[in-house]
Amino acid sequence: MSAGDDLIEHIQNYGPAINMSIMYNDMLMTTCPEHIKLVLATDFQNFVKGKIYHMSQSIPPDHVM
Repeated sequence: MSAGDDLIEHIQNYGPAINMSIMYNDMLMTTCPEHIKLVLATDFQNFVKGKIYHMSQSIPPDHVM
């Protein structure tokens, strides 16, 4: 059984949204298309963006590979 199998089993048992604690940081994951649409398109401005998102916004477009 691989780590992916454990994740699939967890999703089947508990639902499509998972909160994982990785190195003392909460990481949220979802497999639900409605959640993804809400975060990316419908309600994007109302979600807190993390440090990595804000750092990526400060990179000039001509420096992106």
